[in-house]
Amino acid sequence: MAETVSDFIKIDLVSDYGTFPLTNVTVTEAVNQSVSWSANLADHTVLDPLAIPEGTVFGLHINSRIESYQSPPLVLENPSKATDVQSGRPGSLAGLDRSSWLMSKDDLTLDTFINHTSTSIINRCIQTEAGVSIVGIEDFPVPDDDVKNSKIFDVLSRYAAYSGQDWYIDKDGTVRLVSAKYIGPLNTDLAYTRIEESLSYGSRVDSLKIEKTSKISSGDEVCFTFDSDGFKTVQLPTPLTRATPIDRSSYGYVYMVTTFNGGTGAGAKVTGIFNFETGTIVLPGPQDISLPTTHATLVVRRPVNDPTGPDPVDAKICFAGQPYKAPDPSALPTAIQTSPAFRRIIGFGTELVTYDTHGNRLVQYGTRPSRDIWTDTIFPNADWINSHKWAYLIQRNRGYHPIQASCPLRLSASLLQSFTSPNHSVGRINSFTHSISVQGNTATTAINGSVLWPPSEPSMDFW
Repeated sequence: MAETVSDFIKIDLVSDYGTFPLTNVTVTEAVNQSVSWSANLADHTVLDPLAIPEGTVFGLHINSRIESYQSPPLVLENPSKATDVQSGRPGSLAGLDRSSWLMSKDDLTLDTFINHTSTSIINRCIQTEAGVSIVGIEDFPVPDDDVKNSKIFDVLSRYAAYSGQDWYIDKDGTVRLVSAKYIGPLNTDLAYTRIEESLSYGSRVDSLKIEKTSKISSGDEVCFTFDSDGFKTVQLPTPLTRATPIDRSSYGYVYMVTTFNGGTGAGAKVTGIFNFETGTIVLPGPQDISLPTTHATLVVRRPVNDPTGPDPVDAKICFAGQPYKAPDPSALPTAIQTSPAFRRIIGFGTELVTYDTHGNRLVQYGTRPSRDIWTDTIFPNADWINSHKWAYLIQRNRGYHPIQASCPLRLSASLLQSFTSPNHSVGRINSFTHSISVQGNTATTAINGSVLWPPSEPSMDFW
Protein backbone atom coordinates (compact mmCIF):
# COMPACT_ATOMS: atom_id res chain seq x y z
CA MET A 1 0.00 0.00 0.00
CA ALA A 2 1.38 3.43 -0.98
CA GLU A 3 2.57 5.68 1.83
CA THR A 4 0.56 8.86 2.44
CA VAL A 5 1.49 12.26 3.86
CA SER A 6 -0.09 11.42 7.19
CA ASP A 7 2.23 8.40 7.50
CA PHE A 8 5.44 10.45 7.69
CA ILE A 9 4.42 14.06 8.50
CA LYS A 10 2.79 15.26 11.70
CA ILE A 11 1.41 18.80 12.02
CA ASP A 12 0.19 20.21 15.33
CA LEU A 13 -1.21 23.54 16.46
CA VAL A 14 -0.06 24.19 20.02
CA SER A 15 -1.74 26.69 22.37
CA ASP A 16 -2.99 27.12 25.92
CA TYR A 17 -6.17 25.39 24.72
CA GLY A 18 -4.20 22.26 23.97
CA THR A 19 -2.60 20.63 20.93
CA PHE A 20 -4.77 20.11 17.87
CA PRO A 21 -4.05 18.05 14.74
CA LEU A 22 -4.55 19.84 11.43
CA THR A 23 -5.70 18.58 8.04
CA ASN A 24 -4.04 21.35 6.02
CA VAL A 25 -1.50 24.05 6.79
CA THR A 26 0.40 26.76 4.93
CA VAL A 27 3.06 28.97 6.50
CA THR A 28 5.21 31.62 4.84
CA GLU A 29 8.24 33.38 6.27
CA ALA A 30 9.71 36.31 4.35
CA VAL A 31 12.37 39.01 4.55
CA ASN A 32 10.94 42.47 5.32
CA GLN A 33 7.46 41.01 5.86
CA SER A 34 5.31 39.46 8.54
CA VAL A 35 4.94 35.71 8.86
CA SER A 36 1.61 34.53 7.40
CA TRP A 37 -0.15 31.24 8.12
CA SER A 38 -3.42 29.37 7.62
CA ALA A 39 -4.66 26.01 8.83
CA ASN A 40 -7.76 23.82 8.72
CA LEU A 41 -9.28 21.87 11.58
CA ALA A 42 -11.17 18.69 10.75
CA ASP A 43 -13.88 19.42 13.33
CA HIS A 44 -14.64 22.86 14.73
CA THR A 45 -16.51 21.35 17.65
CA VAL A 46 -13.12 20.27 19.05
CA LEU A 47 -11.80 23.86 18.91
CA ASP A 48 -14.32 26.57 18.00
CA PRO A 49 -12.31 29.16 16.00
CA LEU A 50 -14.77 31.96 16.81
CA ALA A 51 -14.43 31.37 20.55
CA ILE A 52 -10.68 31.95 20.55
CA PRO A 53 -9.86 35.37 22.13
CA GLU A 54 -7.92 37.82 20.00
CA GLY A 55 -4.23 37.72 20.79
CA THR A 56 -4.16 34.05 21.78
CA VAL A 57 -0.69 32.74 21.01
CA PHE A 58 -0.25 29.63 18.88
CA GLY A 59 2.75 27.64 17.76
CA LEU A 60 2.87 25.58 14.59
CA HIS A 61 4.93 22.39 14.79
CA ILE A 62 5.69 20.25 11.75
CA ASN A 63 7.65 17.02 12.06
CA SER A 64 8.81 14.60 9.41
CA ARG A 65 10.99 11.56 9.92
CA ILE A 66 14.20 13.54 9.47
CA GLU A 67 13.35 17.21 9.96
CA SER A 68 11.23 19.52 12.05
CA TYR A 69 9.88 23.08 11.83
CA GLN A 70 8.69 25.40 14.57
CA SER A 71 7.05 28.69 13.72
CA PRO A 72 7.50 32.00 15.52
CA PRO A 73 4.67 32.78 17.98
CA LEU A 74 1.46 33.22 15.95
CA VAL A 75 -1.91 34.92 16.43
CA LEU A 76 -5.26 34.73 14.66
CA GLU A 77 -6.65 37.38 12.34
CA ASN A 78 -9.39 35.56 10.40
CA PRO A 79 -11.03 32.59 12.15
CA SER A 80 -14.07 30.95 10.58
CA LYS A 81 -16.15 27.76 10.78
CA ALA A 82 -18.75 25.99 8.68
CA THR A 83 -21.20 23.10 8.80
CA ASP A 84 -21.58 21.21 5.55
CA VAL A 85 -23.54 18.04 4.71
CA GLN A 86 -20.63 16.63 2.72
CA SER A 87 -17.51 18.04 4.39
CA GLY A 88 -18.70 17.98 8.00
CA ARG A 89 -17.69 20.73 10.41
CA PRO A 90 -14.42 22.23 9.21
CA GLY A 91 -12.77 25.12 11.01
CA SER A 92 -10.41 27.63 9.44
CA LEU A 93 -7.66 29.62 11.11
CA ALA A 94 -5.46 32.30 9.53
CA GLY A 95 -3.22 35.03 10.84
CA LEU A 96 0.28 36.37 11.27
CA ASP A 97 3.12 36.29 13.76
CA ARG A 98 2.53 37.84 17.18
CA SER A 99 5.37 40.38 16.89
CA SER A 100 3.93 41.87 13.69
CA TRP A 101 0.48 41.89 15.26
CA LEU A 102 1.80 43.87 18.24
CA MET A 103 3.65 46.33 16.00
CA SER A 104 0.57 46.94 13.82
CA LYS A 105 -1.75 48.04 16.62
CA ASP A 106 -3.41 51.44 16.18
CA ASP A 107 -3.23 52.48 19.84
CA LEU A 108 0.56 52.90 19.96
CA THR A 109 1.89 56.38 20.77
CA LEU A 110 5.04 57.50 18.97
CA ASP A 111 6.90 60.75 19.52
CA THR A 112 9.14 63.48 18.13
CA PHE A 113 12.73 62.56 18.93
CA ILE A 114 15.35 65.28 19.54
CA ASN A 115 19.03 64.42 20.10
CA HIS A 116 18.56 60.68 19.92
CA THR A 117 20.20 57.80 18.09
CA SER A 118 18.75 55.26 15.69
CA THR A 119 19.03 52.57 18.37
CA SER A 120 17.20 54.57 21.03
CA ILE A 121 14.41 55.53 18.60
CA ILE A 122 13.88 51.97 17.38
CA ASN A 123 14.03 50.61 20.93
CA ARG A 124 11.49 53.19 22.11
CA CYS A 125 9.10 52.48 19.22
CA ILE A 126 9.39 48.70 19.03
CA GLN A 127 10.55 47.44 22.43
CA THR A 128 8.90 49.99 24.70
CA GLU A 129 5.70 50.77 22.79
CA ALA A 130 5.04 47.43 21.09
CA GLY A 131 6.79 45.11 23.54
CA VAL A 132 8.79 43.36 20.81
CA SER A 133 12.50 42.54 21.01
CA ILE A 134 14.74 43.79 18.20
CA VAL A 135 18.45 43.22 17.58
CA GLY A 136 20.94 44.28 14.93
CA ILE A 137 19.98 47.91 14.18
CA GLU A 138 23.05 49.99 13.35
CA ASP A 139 23.60 52.94 15.65
CA PHE A 140 23.97 56.48 14.35
CA PRO A 141 23.01 59.95 15.68
CA VAL A 142 19.57 61.39 14.90
CA PRO A 143 19.34 65.09 15.83
CA ASP A 144 15.64 65.38 14.99
CA ASP A 145 12.97 62.98 13.69
CA ASP A 146 9.20 63.30 14.00
CA VAL A 147 7.46 59.90 13.86
CA LYS A 148 4.25 60.86 15.72
CA ASN A 149 2.02 60.07 12.76
CA SER A 150 4.01 57.08 11.52
CA LYS A 151 3.32 53.39 11.80
CA ILE A 152 5.92 51.24 13.51
CA PHE A 153 6.49 49.18 10.37
CA ASP A 154 7.24 52.40 8.47
CA VAL A 155 9.75 53.49 11.11
CA LEU A 156 11.39 50.05 11.10
CA SER A 157 11.62 49.89 7.30
CA ARG A 158 12.94 53.46 7.08
CA TYR A 159 15.73 53.00 9.61
CA ALA A 160 16.67 49.60 8.16
CA ALA A 161 16.96 51.27 4.75
CA TYR A 162 19.36 53.93 6.11
CA SER A 163 21.69 51.13 7.16
CA GLY A 164 21.20 48.98 4.06
CA GLN A 165 19.61 46.25 6.17
CA ASP A 166 16.82 43.70 5.85
CA TRP A 167 14.66 42.54 8.76
CA TYR A 168 12.81 39.31 9.52
CA ILE A 169 10.93 37.65 12.37
CA ASP A 170 13.04 35.03 14.14
CA LYS A 171 11.71 31.82 15.73
CA ASP A 172 11.40 33.43 19.17
CA GLY A 173 9.54 36.44 17.75
CA THR A 174 12.56 38.76 17.79
CA VAL A 175 12.91 41.23 14.93
CA ARG A 176 16.41 40.69 13.54
CA LEU A 177 18.28 42.91 11.11
CA VAL A 178 21.08 41.88 8.75
CA SER A 179 22.92 43.60 5.94
CA ALA A 180 21.26 43.37 2.55
CA LYS A 181 24.61 42.05 1.31
CA TYR A 182 24.47 39.00 3.58
CA ILE A 183 23.92 35.60 2.02
CA GLY A 184 23.98 32.51 4.21
CA PRO A 185 25.36 28.99 3.74
CA LEU A 186 24.19 26.78 0.90
CA ASN A 187 21.22 24.51 1.61
CA THR A 188 22.13 21.19 -0.01
CA ASP A 189 18.95 19.37 1.09
CA LEU A 190 16.62 20.92 -1.48
CA ALA A 191 15.63 18.30 -4.09
CA TYR A 192 14.07 20.53 -6.71
CA THR A 193 11.18 19.57 -8.89
CA ARG A 194 11.62 22.93 -10.61
CA ILE A 195 14.00 25.87 -10.42
CA GLU A 196 13.59 28.99 -12.50
CA GLU A 197 15.47 32.28 -12.81
CA SER A 198 15.01 35.31 -15.01
CA LEU A 199 16.21 38.86 -15.63
CA SER A 200 14.10 42.01 -15.56
CA TYR A 201 16.16 44.70 -17.26
CA GLY A 202 13.54 47.32 -16.47
CA SER A 203 14.06 46.66 -12.76
CA ARG A 204 17.83 47.16 -12.83
CA VAL A 205 19.22 50.32 -11.24
CA ASP A 206 22.84 51.16 -12.08
CA SER A 207 23.04 54.33 -10.02
CA LEU A 208 21.17 56.15 -7.28
CA LYS A 209 21.27 59.79 -6.24
CA ILE A 210 21.11 60.47 -2.50
CA GLU A 211 20.50 63.88 -0.95
CA LYS A 212 20.54 64.89 2.67
CA THR A 213 18.39 67.97 3.17
CA SER A 214 18.15 70.47 6.01
CA LYS A 215 15.00 70.53 8.07
CA ILE A 216 13.28 73.80 8.93
CA SER A 217 11.07 73.59 11.97
CA SER A 218 7.50 74.82 11.99
CA GLY A 219 8.08 76.46 15.38
CA ASP A 220 8.27 80.21 16.03
CA GLU A 221 11.12 82.13 14.44
CA VAL A 222 13.72 84.10 16.40
CA CYS A 223 14.57 87.30 14.49
CA PHE A 224 17.20 90.07 14.67
CA THR A 225 17.10 93.39 12.76
CA PHE A 226 19.97 95.67 11.67
CA ASP A 227 20.10 99.22 10.31
CA SER A 228 23.76 99.15 9.25
CA ASP A 229 25.89 96.90 7.14
CA GLY A 230 28.95 94.97 8.25
CA PHE A 231 29.88 92.03 10.45
CA LYS A 232 27.37 91.17 13.21
CA THR A 233 27.22 88.80 16.18
CA VAL A 234 23.97 87.66 17.84
CA GLN A 235 23.04 85.43 20.75
CA LEU A 236 19.80 83.44 20.54
CA PRO A 237 17.50 83.89 23.56
CA THR A 238 17.18 80.11 23.83
CA PRO A 239 19.32 77.37 22.20
CA LEU A 240 17.76 75.89 19.06
CA THR A 241 18.26 72.43 17.62
CA ARG A 242 19.00 72.40 13.86
CA ALA A 243 18.66 76.17 13.69
CA THR A 244 18.18 77.32 10.09
CA PRO A 245 18.65 81.01 9.19
CA ILE A 246 16.19 82.77 6.88
CA ASP A 247 16.93 86.17 5.31
CA ARG A 248 13.85 88.41 5.68
CA SER A 249 15.56 91.72 4.85
CA SER A 250 13.56 94.56 3.25
CA TYR A 251 16.46 96.83 2.23
CA GLY A 252 19.86 95.17 2.01
CA TYR A 253 20.60 91.52 2.46
CA VAL A 254 22.44 88.98 4.59
CA TYR A 255 25.46 87.53 2.85
CA MET A 256 26.79 84.84 5.18
CA VAL A 257 25.67 83.20 8.43
CA THR A 258 27.72 80.90 10.65
CA THR A 259 26.02 79.33 13.67
CA PHE A 260 27.83 78.25 16.84
CA ASN A 261 27.40 76.38 20.09
CA GLY A 262 28.91 77.99 23.18
CA GLY A 263 29.79 81.44 21.85
CA THR A 264 31.85 82.54 18.86
CA GLY A 265 35.32 82.33 20.38
CA ALA A 266 38.12 79.82 19.94
CA GLY A 267 36.44 77.09 21.96
CA ALA A 268 33.06 77.30 20.23
CA LYS A 269 31.73 74.58 17.95
CA VAL A 270 30.40 75.45 14.50
CA THR A 271 26.88 74.07 14.01
CA GLY A 272 26.25 75.37 10.48
CA ILE A 273 27.57 77.49 7.61
CA PHE A 274 25.01 79.16 5.32
CA ASN A 275 25.70 81.20 2.21
CA PHE A 276 22.88 83.40 0.86
CA GLU A 277 24.71 84.92 -2.10
CA THR A 278 24.42 82.99 -5.35
CA GLY A 279 27.53 82.51 -7.43
CA THR A 280 29.83 82.47 -4.39
CA ILE A 281 31.52 79.23 -3.41
CA VAL A 282 32.05 78.64 0.30
CA LEU A 283 34.24 75.81 1.48
CA PRO A 284 32.58 74.43 4.63
CA GLY A 285 34.74 73.60 7.61
CA PRO A 286 34.04 71.09 10.40
CA GLN A 287 30.44 71.30 11.60
CA ASP A 288 28.44 69.43 14.24
CA ILE A 289 24.74 69.92 13.56
CA SER A 290 23.80 67.64 16.47
CA LEU A 291 24.68 70.48 18.87
CA PRO A 292 22.15 73.23 19.63
CA THR A 293 22.85 76.69 18.23
CA THR A 294 23.43 79.43 20.81
CA HIS A 295 25.17 82.17 18.78
CA ALA A 296 25.61 83.29 15.18
CA THR A 297 27.78 85.60 13.15
CA LEU A 298 26.64 87.16 9.89
CA VAL A 299 27.53 89.75 7.31
CA VAL A 300 24.96 92.40 6.33
CA ARG A 301 25.38 94.13 2.99
CA ARG A 302 23.73 97.12 1.41
CA PRO A 303 21.54 96.63 -1.68
CA VAL A 304 23.54 95.89 -4.81
CA ASN A 305 21.97 98.85 -6.61
CA ASP A 306 22.72 101.27 -3.72
CA PRO A 307 26.12 100.30 -2.30
CA THR A 308 26.96 103.77 -0.83
CA GLY A 309 23.57 105.49 -0.44
CA PRO A 310 22.58 107.55 2.62
CA ASP A 311 19.54 105.46 3.57
CA PRO A 312 20.02 102.96 6.39
CA VAL A 313 19.63 99.30 5.62
CA ASP A 314 16.63 97.36 6.89
CA ALA A 315 18.09 93.88 7.28
CA LYS A 316 16.47 91.03 9.17
CA ILE A 317 17.72 87.52 9.90
CA CYS A 318 15.43 84.90 11.45
CA PHE A 319 16.23 81.48 12.86
CA ALA A 320 13.81 78.54 12.71
CA GLY A 321 14.34 75.49 14.87
CA GLN A 322 13.18 73.47 17.83
CA PRO A 323 13.99 74.65 21.37
CA TYR A 324 16.88 72.54 22.62
CA LYS A 325 15.97 69.38 24.50
CA ALA A 326 18.63 67.53 26.47
CA PRO A 327 19.56 64.10 25.06
CA ASP A 328 17.51 61.19 26.32
CA PRO A 329 19.49 59.12 28.86
CA SER A 330 18.74 55.98 26.85
CA ALA A 331 20.37 57.50 23.75
CA LEU A 332 23.96 56.47 24.36
CA PRO A 333 26.56 58.64 22.61
CA THR A 334 27.77 57.48 19.22
CA ALA A 335 31.16 58.29 17.69
CA ILE A 336 29.59 58.96 14.29
CA GLN A 337 29.48 62.66 13.43
CA THR A 338 26.58 64.32 11.62
CA SER A 339 27.05 66.57 8.61
CA PRO A 340 24.83 69.26 7.10
CA ALA A 341 23.11 68.89 3.74
CA PHE A 342 25.05 67.08 1.01
CA ARG A 343 24.57 65.20 -2.26
CA ARG A 344 26.15 61.98 -3.45
CA ILE A 345 25.64 59.56 -6.32
CA ILE A 346 26.45 55.87 -6.01
CA GLY A 347 26.75 53.73 -9.09
CA PHE A 348 27.99 50.62 -10.81
CA GLY A 349 29.57 50.63 -14.26
CA THR A 350 31.40 53.28 -16.25
CA GLU A 351 31.33 56.80 -14.79
CA LEU A 352 30.35 59.57 -17.21
CA VAL A 353 30.99 63.19 -16.19
CA THR A 354 29.51 66.01 -18.29
CA TYR A 355 28.58 69.65 -17.76
CA ASP A 356 25.34 71.46 -18.57
CA THR A 357 25.09 74.90 -20.22
CA HIS A 358 25.48 76.59 -16.81
CA GLY A 359 28.67 74.71 -15.98
CA ASN A 360 27.06 72.40 -13.44
CA ARG A 361 28.75 69.02 -13.12
CA LEU A 362 26.62 66.03 -14.15
CA VAL A 363 27.57 62.50 -13.12
CA GLN A 364 26.07 59.23 -14.34
CA TYR A 365 26.98 55.60 -13.85
CA GLY A 366 25.91 52.78 -16.15
CA THR A 367 22.86 53.09 -18.38
CA ARG A 368 19.92 52.76 -15.97
CA PRO A 369 19.96 55.46 -13.28
CA SER A 370 17.18 55.49 -10.72
CA ARG A 371 14.38 57.85 -11.69
CA ASP A 372 13.95 59.11 -8.13
CA ILE A 373 16.33 60.88 -5.74
CA TRP A 374 16.52 59.37 -2.26
CA THR A 375 16.02 62.45 -0.11
CA ASP A 376 15.94 62.56 3.69
CA THR A 377 17.21 64.54 6.66
CA ILE A 378 18.48 61.56 8.68
CA PHE A 379 21.61 60.39 6.78
CA PRO A 380 24.50 61.04 9.20
CA ASN A 381 27.25 61.99 6.73
CA ALA A 382 28.79 61.18 3.35
CA ASP A 383 31.10 58.54 4.83
CA TRP A 384 28.01 56.67 6.02
CA ILE A 385 26.69 56.63 2.45
CA ASN A 386 30.06 55.38 1.19
CA SER A 387 30.18 52.48 3.67
CA HIS A 388 26.61 51.37 2.84
CA LYS A 389 26.43 52.08 -0.90
CA TRP A 390 26.74 48.45 -1.99
CA ALA A 391 23.86 47.37 0.26
CA TYR A 392 21.75 50.31 -0.99
CA LEU A 393 22.07 49.17 -4.61
CA ILE A 394 21.41 45.52 -3.73
CA GLN A 395 18.16 46.58 -2.07
CA ARG A 396 17.15 48.58 -5.14
CA ASN A 397 17.94 45.67 -7.48
CA ARG A 398 16.13 42.88 -5.67
CA GLY A 399 13.67 42.53 -8.56
CA TYR A 400 16.36 42.45 -11.26
CA HIS A 401 17.41 38.77 -11.05
CA PRO A 402 14.70 36.70 -9.32
CA ILE A 403 15.14 32.97 -8.80
CA GLN A 404 12.45 30.56 -7.55
CA ALA A 405 12.34 26.88 -6.74
CA SER A 406 9.85 24.23 -5.69
CA CYS A 407 10.53 20.88 -4.14
CA PRO A 408 9.01 18.21 -1.90
CA LEU A 409 8.67 19.39 1.70
CA ARG A 410 12.06 20.45 3.08
CA LEU A 411 11.78 21.81 6.60
CA SER A 412 15.48 22.78 6.61
CA ALA A 413 14.75 25.74 4.30
CA SER A 414 15.51 28.99 6.11
CA LEU A 415 15.59 32.69 5.30
CA LEU A 416 18.86 34.10 3.93
CA GLN A 417 20.27 30.69 3.01
CA SER A 418 21.81 30.38 -0.45
CA PHE A 419 20.47 27.88 -2.96
CA THR A 420 21.32 26.80 -6.48
CA SER A 421 21.28 23.94 -8.95
CA PRO A 422 23.63 22.92 -11.79
CA ASN A 423 23.55 25.48 -14.63
CA HIS A 424 21.81 28.04 -12.40
CA SER A 425 22.96 31.08 -10.43
CA VAL A 426 23.31 31.19 -6.66
CA GLY A 427 20.34 32.93 -5.05
CA ARG A 428 19.41 34.03 -1.56
CA ILE A 429 16.18 32.78 0.03
CA ASN A 430 13.97 35.83 0.62
CA SER A 431 10.85 33.80 1.42
CA PHE A 432 9.74 30.20 1.74
CA THR A 433 6.33 28.56 2.01
CA HIS A 434 5.60 25.14 3.48
CA SER A 435 2.26 23.72 2.28
CA ILE A 436 0.85 20.45 3.58
CA SER A 437 -2.48 18.86 2.77
CA VAL A 438 -3.33 15.60 4.48
CA GLN A 439 -6.54 15.30 2.48
CA GLY A 440 -4.79 16.07 -0.81
CA ASN A 441 -1.78 13.95 0.12
CA THR A 442 0.71 16.70 -0.80
CA ALA A 443 3.62 18.32 1.04
CA THR A 444 5.75 20.91 -0.72
CA THR A 445 8.15 23.77 -0.13
CA ALA A 446 8.24 26.81 -2.44
CA ILE A 447 11.19 29.23 -2.37
CA ASN A 448 11.45 32.78 -3.68
CA GLY A 449 14.81 34.46 -3.83
CA SER A 450 17.09 36.77 -5.72
CA VAL A 451 20.62 36.83 -7.08
CA LEU A 452 22.41 39.72 -5.37
CA TRP A 453 23.30 42.54 -7.77
CA PRO A 454 25.56 44.38 -8.32
CA PRO A 455 28.22 41.69 -7.92
CA SER A 456 30.86 44.07 -6.56
CA GLU A 457 31.09 47.35 -4.67
CA PRO A 458 29.87 50.44 -6.57
CA SER A 459 31.58 53.83 -6.73
CA MET A 460 30.55 57.15 -5.16
CA ASP A 461 30.90 60.73 -6.40
CA PHE A 462 29.45 64.23 -5.98
CA TRP A 463 26.55 65.40 -8.13
